[in-house]
Amino acid sequence: NTDTEAYYKLQDETEPLSERFSEAVRQRQLELIRENRTVESSVLNLRMMWNDMTLEELKEVFSVLDPKVQNSPMAAEVREEIAIRERVRPGQPAPDFSLETPDGSRLALSDLRGKYVLLDFWASWCGPCRGEIPHLKEAYAKYAEQGVAFFSVSIDKSDAAWKKALVEENMPWEQVCAPQAGKDVMKQYQFTGIPHILVLDKEGRIVGKNLRGKALMDKLEELVNGNKQKKNDECNVFHVLIDIFSRSKYNLFASNSQTKSRLK
Repeated sequence: NTDTEAYYKLQDETEPLSERFSEAVRQRQLELIRENRTVESSVLNLRMMWNDMTLEELKEVFSVLDPKVQNSPMAAEVREEIAIRERVRPGQPAPDFSLETPDGSRLALSDLRGKYVLLDFWASWCGPCRGEIPHLKEAYAKYAEQGVAFFSVSIDKSDAAWKKALVEENMPWEQVCAPQAGKDVMKQYQFTGIPHILVLDKEGRIVGKNLRGKALMDKLEELVNGNKQKKNDECNVFHVLIDIFSRSKYNLFASNSQTKSRLK
């Protein structure tokens, strides 16, 4: 109706302004942290902001703080956050895990060593995850016979919901489900939003993160056939934004009408 159309029109018109305002506030918060580099409580602000920061930005801001602040007990969580993110950055070995398959056996990520691996974190209740499955099937049809193993890790809380979705989606590759709604693997791999898709090389090193659609197909093509796709600046900026967005505690990829609280 007219009211609905007017609402969405106003939303479209004000969204850029809202985004600029939010970014201005964010930049001012970072400036305050830098200006108060000797104040220990600055670390508290940094902790509240790190979900919306890349690893590089977090390290840069933390490095500005006085050494006494950096090494204080209050900064322990920031130091740990940086260390964890360093472990899952491209070029690092992917953290290993062993989880239960639908038939009750166990499968470890390291069991797939020697192949390229597409590692997909998803859940039955996640609309974007299920929307990505046709693209994963397309990639599977093209690359499964060329040395690429596909490995989906569900963070479903309900075992029954997970198995029901497996029947509905009929994904012909390895499937496991992480206990505690994926709490441990989410900490291991430092993500809050799903789908979260990574690509590993044959030695188990992370060579791509937050890949979907064409970006995912391009990475697989590069690995398998050595055909590196040209990337323009706009594409690079897009993937940086995706990296930031996937870490946001307000990430819509992780939200669902059945989810009553943010994933932790």
